[in-house]
Amino acid sequence: MNQQPASGSAFDNLGLDPVLIAALDQLNLEAPTEIQTRMIPLALQDRDCLAIARPGAGKTNAYILPVVQKCAAGGGLQALVIQPTRALATQMEKNFGRFTELRGLRAAVMAGGGGRGRRDEPDPLRDAPEILIATPRAADNLLRRDDIDWDTVKMVVVDEADAIQDGDDLQHVRHVLDALEHDYQTILLTGQRTPEIDSLVGTFMSEPELIEVTSDFRAGSTEHQCMVVEDSERLAALVAYCRRAAPKLALVFTNSGRAARDLCARLADQRIESRWINQAQSRPPRGRHGGRGPRSRTDLVISDDPAPRRLSTIPAGCLLHYEMPADADTYIQRVRQCDRLRRAGVSVALVTAGEASLIAAIEARLGKPFTRLEKPELPTERAPRPRVEGDRPVRSDPPRSAPLSPAPLSPAPFSPAPRATKPPGPKPHRLSEPIRRDPELDARGVKPMPRTLGSRFRPKRAR
Repeated sequence: MNQQPASGSAFDNLGLDPVLIAALDQLNLEAPTEIQTRMIPLALQDRDCLAIARPGAGKTNAYILPVVQKCAAGGGLQALVIQPTRALATQMEKNFGRFTELRGLRAAVMAGGGGRGRRDEPDPLRDAPEILIATPRAADNLLRRDDIDWDTVKMVVVDEADAIQDGDDLQHVRHVLDALEHDYQTILLTGQRTPEIDSLVGTFMSEPELIEVTSDFRAGSTEHQCMVVEDSERLAALVAYCRRAAPKLALVFTNSGRAARDLCARLADQRIESRWINQAQSRPPRGRHGGRGPRSRTDLVISDDPAPRRLSTIPAGCLLHYEMPADADTYIQRVRQCDRLRRAGVSVALVTAGEASLIAAIEARLGKPFTRLEKPELPTERAPRPRVEGDRPVRSDPPRSAPLSPAPLSPAPFSPAPRATKPPGPKPHRLSEPIRRDPELDARGVKPMPRTLGSRFRPKRAR
């Protein structure tokens, strides 16, 4: 997480416990960020807070520190933190673990269906944690359990609220907040303010304090690179870069949904796993029993402009611009929305020679130049997979440039090898011979009975 210090402030002046301040010193966090300076004192005073700031501004510690300080060991479930995805919930448990052990607290994660789970899986609520981190669906399903005392919950934190608006997650959050009938403190953090966020604030928050950090965009530690290619070489350059750099997870941007759909199909022909994430298809369809089935490893996540809000929750370390936008503002918005790039994150743009003016405009906004990459040796594009009709693949012959001419006749006629001659007469069949022969009947010229398959099992006649 990128920490940007705020001038004239320190953690000692925010009302934090000395144990937490010592832990911050061990983490080399000497000065709070702007949002931490404004939000921590209000959260410690039990005030509802609405924080609007971009990712990387320090929102995580802005609510982790007040939650840990206000919870008491052995006091039951006291804080509920809602995260949009399972990955963020698991990561948040690690962030809480840096401070909970110092105060004897326990934090648990509930990211599945919210029930007791399978018999071989331990119940996350078995050890009575004071802090519970859950996804919206899991938190909603927890309301069905009768072994949880919700009256002890005094803080509810909704993190990445703008990413929770996709699908049914917002309805789950509303159900959870509506089910808590007693007074509790609500902290809502979002990257941007939308009508859905305003509706949530107006319904479930009481006179919230607005904390909005509108800092100018900074390039940060993300390295910006560009590669000059021809328009027909974009796919080959993308495949060559992915195979050479081997990113664990990368985001690919296109200018339209049609281009994103076409890129997924072409990458599938190149045996590269990809997934198109868009507003219309927010989540994979569920299976017969509610699960989504086995999920293959995804190397590339493809998005088109405008990108969905939950794109900021994807922990990708590489951003690839398969198609450059029309202006520099859209490029900055892409990088801003994907600001969860790691400290060694990289943004690679595939540009043509005619987009030199666009690169110059982006460099002026970033305040630093692009790193020029040499075009790698482009691989040849594989032939597309054969079409399937029914249960048999349809073979597609390559196109012919000219009709084939018949082969010239050989001067000498072809003479096949002589075949072996068969002996004259009909070939005797083994079933035509009788089982036993009687010499007396043969002498009189009586024809024996023909042999059949049933004669092998026919009982002998009694004489």
